[in-house]
Amino acid sequence: MRTMTIRKKLSLSLGGLVALLLLMGVLWGLTVDQMGSVMEKTVRFTAKKVQMANQISVAVAGMIAAQRSVLLAHLTKDSAELQNFERQFDSSSQTVQQTLAELEPMLETARGKQPVAAMLQNLSVWVQSYGEMNRLCDSGQFEEANRVRIERSRAPAKTVLAASDNLAQAGREIMATAQEGGERLTSQSRWAAFLLIAISLGVAVIV
Repeated sequence: MRTMTIRKKLSLSLGGLVALLLLMGVLWGLTVDQMGSVMEKTVRFTAKKVQMANQISVAVAGMIAAQRSVLLAHLTKDSAELQNFERQFDSSSQTVQQTLAELEPMLETARGKQPVAAMLQNLSVWVQSYGEMNRLCDSGQFEEANRVRIERSRAPAKTVLAASDNLAQAGREIMATAQEGGERLTSQSRWAAFLLIAISLGVAVIV
């Protein structure tokens, strides 16, 4: 450095200062890209999964209410109400099936796919028992029909509902973790930027 001219010393010092500032800009750019990627994945996938799981829970609740109402309509011989509640059960069942079919490809791990497989299996059992209950009602065997509803429909219904609730809860936890990671990444990059600024100021003082 002693053999350098003042011009060279200033050029090197200012060049180093510019390099540090560029490095700080690159750091912030990478941070923004990482945060954008995390938020995009969270919003586009995890939030969508939570929404779909909640949709399944609502449809399942509708199926439970509709099945009970179908049995009651059979007992009261109210054909208009019977048709209405049968349509409600069928519509809610189709909603669950379609939502599960759309949700399954979005799950990336075997652990995530297991609840969907369990829901599909139990949904199939539930729909079959509902059909049997309806046939028994048509033949006037209301007590047997109610027994089928309680013994063969209630358990799979609870399983589907619990699995959808658990899936939604898992998604909310993932979103919370992603948010914490984004905040931590922002804090780390902020301190790194402060450090680079301090070094840049130190170089400026030396210059």
